[in-house]
Amino acid sequence: MTVDQPTGRQDRWGWSSQLIRLGRALGMITLALFLARCGGSESTQGEQVVTQPETSQAAGPSEQATLDVTGVPTIFRGHIIPSLPSSASTLAIDVRAVDPMGKAVTLEYQWVVDGFPIVDGTGPRLPPGEFERGQTVSVKVTPIAGGRTGPVWEASPVEIGNSPPRVRRLGIQPSPATRREPLRVIADVADPDGDEVTLSYQWLRNGTPIPGATQPTLDPSHYRRRDLLSVEIVATDGEDSTPSLRSHEVDVLPAAPKFVSKAAPTHFKDGRFRYQARAVHPDGGTLQYTLSEDAPQGMRIKAETGLVEWEPNASQSGTFAFQVIVEDPEGSKVAQPITLTIGRQ
Repeated sequence: MTVDQPTGRQDRWGWSSQLIRLGRALGMITLALFLARCGGSESTQGEQVVTQPETSQAAGPSEQATLDVTGVPTIFRGHIIPSLPSSASTLAIDVRAVDPMGKAVTLEYQWVVDGFPIVDGTGPRLPPGEFERGQTVSVKVTPIAGGRTGPVWEASPVEIGNSPPRVRRLGIQPSPATRREPLRVIADVADPDGDEVTLSYQWLRNGTPIPGATQPTLDPSHYRRRDLLSVEIVATDGEDSTPSLRSHEVDVLPAAPKFVSKAAPTHFKDGRFRYQARAVHPDGGTLQYTLSEDAPQGMRIKAETGLVEWEPNASQSGTFAFQVIVEDPEGSKVAQPITLTIGRQ
């Protein structure tokens, strides 16, 4: 019997083929173990993880892609966050990629709005202003590793929802408050979608809501000196509303008296000056009237009523400037200047 012996070249080729097949099998086993471990939260060499944690809403379920094990990098999971965005949201893509050759993976992005690519949308985030309410947004991601480009992966699109109004400034004027004039709300409100915004109001006195005080102004009849006043507002665009926001408190200062009469030349009659000064006080109370020290000699005023009387003597002529002063019980004073001219023949 004759047995053919393989030549040295054939023997080497046979062993090489078996080694190649064995290496491929070990590579597939290693890759399978690696992919199983990739399902966790840690990143390893050859796996690219891009996560944007700044999200105002919970992300939806991740999207699982079929892995490509033909030797190119592959994206196997990803989603857009937040899952329920508004026109004021910053969109981000949370995506994971793996390279079967173990190389580091870089990602290229292209954001798409209503099917059209965004010129500046080539990063992992898409800021507000690139989309509007009602539009649909997605992103296409291309993995690259070691000069090899993997298949383009596209995230499931998200629809842009309504944005609630924003209250940028809230205050009360005048501050500090007095009882001389009504208080008014100063509010700077904007809606990212350009919707018409409606405001509702509730005034508070010393932290307690004032019944019926639901207008943008507050009449002085609702408060007294030393009260602490604030206002709460809610802004709505007809679909969404802001939380109730409260302004800072303003102190109601004691109001000074106010003159409601005015001296005139007609008060000088038959060589005698007679003027009834009259003042009012928003907080009520008894008022006291006096004359300034430069009042003409012989002039008198009744402290309780404000009646001024003066009969110049023969030596008194020329111009006389003085003040009638009214004072409230807390010491607040207001002066009314008066000028009289007396000519002698």
